[in-house]
Amino acid sequence: MSCPSNLKAIGLGMMQYAQDNDEMLPPRQSNSEVYGRTVSWRATIWRYVNNGAAYCCPINPAATDEDNEDGNDLEQDDFSRSYAVNSTNDGHHGFGPFADRFPQGLSIGQIKRPELVVGVVETTAAFNDFNLLFPEGFTHVRDLNDRTGHLFSGHNGAANYLYMDGHVKAMPPMAMLGSKAKFNPWTIDGAPFSPDDAKKARTVLEFSEKQSQKGTK
Repeated sequence: MSCPSNLKAIGLGMMQYAQDNDEMLPPRQSNSEVYGRTVSWRATIWRYVNNGAAYCCPINPAATDEDNEDGNDLEQDDFSRSYAVNSTNDGHHGFGPFADRFPQGLSIGQIKRPELVVGVVETTAAFNDFNLLFPEGFTHVRDLNDRTGHLFSGHNGAANYLYMDGHVKAMPPMAMLGSKAKFNPWTIDGAPFSPDDAKKARTVLEFSEKQSQKGTK
């Protein structure tokens, strides 16, 4: 139960951040005057979460990997790499709520149906974001040298997803293939993927399922 609880705590922290910032979500990463460098969303919402354990899924093999780019000089030492924000982006359409298209953060009002849109996922990669349409980064057994990894689905073959209304749901990766859904959970407006993007998404999700069957490393 700790992983769903962690994600709910992260979701609450994001909503509290938004309440204090004109209903704007934290960006994937930003230049911080407080820390004097670029930090991830994890550092941005830290004062609302205020619990380093909330960033750590205890069975994710990447949970204890050191990360020197996400604000690890805070009081809780290192941030875990267990979770990443949904930055789905094909360069033209189909944007997730934390895509770089929104460098100052996305207005919550732009999310058509927040209860259907994925905000945060589990990952073994060292990136602070997860782009379902980037198989080059997310179809690998985790590699600390190039920061790559994959969607982590080690909970009896399922991954936990935090939706933008704050609820958490566990689903097998292939059940999240947006091209077959009436509302694509990876885009802020529910727009379906193009055929080419659907192939990329399938590749990423299939890889995750295979790793779960093998026993993720």
